[in-house]
Amino acid sequence: MRAGIFGGTFVVLAAVVIILVALLGGGGKAPKGVNDFVKPFSNPAVTSAIQHVPASAFAAAGDAASLGPVKAKSTGNAMVTLDGPQKTLNGKPFIQYLGAEYCPYCAATRWPLTIALSRFGSFSGLKLTASTPLDIYHSTHTVTFASARYSSPYIAFRGIEELTNECPSKDVVSNPNYSSTPSYYYPSKYMCNGNYLPLETPPASLQHLATTYDTDALFGTGNGGGIPFVYFGGKYAEDGALYDPGVLHGASWNQIVAALSVPNQGIGQQVLSVANRYTAIICNLTGQQPGSVCHTPVIQSAEKALR
Repeated sequence: MRAGIFGGTFVVLAAVVIILVALLGGGGKAPKGVNDFVKPFSNPAVTSAIQHVPASAFAAAGDAASLGPVKAKSTGNAMVTLDGPQKTLNGKPFIQYLGAEYCPYCAATRWPLTIALSRFGSFSGLKLTASTPLDIYHSTHTVTFASARYSSPYIAFRGIEELTNECPSKDVVSNPNYSSTPSYYYPSKYMCNGNYLPLETPPASLQHLATTYDTDALFGTGNGGGIPFVYFGGKYAEDGALYDPGVLHGASWNQIVAALSVPNQGIGQQVLSVANRYTAIICNLTGQQPGSVCHTPVIQSAEKALR
C-alpha cells in the first residue's frame, strides 16, 4: 500500500488487538497466531453521532488553515486542484471515493469525510470496522463505505472499498523486518505478502479517474497511485489522508466519537478541522448551498484557507 503523504510499514500491537477481540465478541481466527480481523458490524449510536455533529463543534475546530492552500500540484499535502469541467451525476456535483478496509489512511479519511458529507445529506447502512492488524497504525477504528448508501438534494456520492481488512491465510507470512519500537509504527511479526480479500469492484469510470488523476505528476514522485483516492466533482482530488492516522491510534469508536465534543484539541480538532475543509470544498461545488452550512463563518474562513 502506498498512501499519500504518510508512508507506512507493517505493524501490529497484540494487546490492542486482543482488546478489540474482547469488545467485538470474536470473529474468524487469523492464521499463524495473528489476532482477529475486525468484521464490519452495525452500531447505530456511533454512526448516528457522526452524522449529527453540532454546529458549535465545527466552529470551535477551526478552518484547517494549517493544512495550507490547495494548488494544481502537490505542495506537500495530499490534495490538489483540478482544472477540468465540473462532473455531475443526475445534475448534482459528483464526489467519488476509492479505498479499502485494510488501509489505515482510508480509515482516518472516512471519519471527516463522512462527517462533512452528512452536512449535505444522510447515510444509510454505514457500519464500523478497523484497518488491518498487519500494517502501520494497526487496527485503526473507523466506518466503512462498503454497502452504505448516501442521499442528498445537493450532491451525489459513491464510496467504493476494493478490499477487506482480511489477509488470506496463505499470504500471512513472518516479517523479516520486525522490530519493537515505536509501538504504533513498528513492523508486525507478521505481514500480508499479497492482496487482502476482495470486496467491491470499482466501476470503469472510477478506475479511469484514479488512473488519470492519482499520479506522481500531480501528487509528487512516489506519491501517486495511493489510497484513499477522493475525486471532488472535477475540481479537487485527494491521494492519502489530510492528517496523520496516528492521531486515532488506540482509540475506540466510542472514544473517537466522544472526542468530537472536545473540538479544540486532539482527535476532535484533527477530525473536525479536516471535515471543515471537506465542507468548504463541497460548498464550492454546490454554489454555497445549503446556506445554513456554507454561510457560517468557519466555512467561509475554510474556503479562504483553500486558496
